[in-house]
Amino acid sequence: MAQYIGDLGIIFAIILVVMYTMWDELFPR
Repeated sequence: MAQYIGDLGIIFAIILVVMYTMWDELFPR
């Protein structure tokens, strides 16, 4: 169970980084 939670944390972190880096391209000011 702990391994599953760890994998979810890694995936969530990757999604956050991708969203943060692509935010300016998706929504230009």
